[in-house]
Amino acid sequence: MEFLEFNVYPQLNDALLSLTEHLLKSDEIRRHKERLKEQRILDKMEQKKIEKQKLREELGSDYESSDDSVTEEYMELQKKKKKENGEESEDSDKPEEEGGE
Repeated sequence: MEFLEFNVYPQLNDALLSLTEHLLKSDEIRRHKERLKEQRILDKMEQKKIEKQKLREELGSDYESSDDSVTEEYMELQKKKKKENGEESEDSDKPEEEGGE
């Protein structure tokens, strides 16, 4: 126990402080949260796509498509990311999984 207290814990504490400082300086936490948010939006889009496909199969020609707010949310996220990265092109703003709806 003494060995840990005198030899390992001080180095471990310094390493944890250094890691925390690096994460805060590099803005890695914010970028990770944005990646998670983007993934949730893509998951919602995929879920909506599957639900629409099931409805289409059940209702056939009686099915009427509605506008999807999830797609708009994704588009806004992409625009925000491009602004932060200094990109101005709007050609690649379309989500990859939007087709066929």
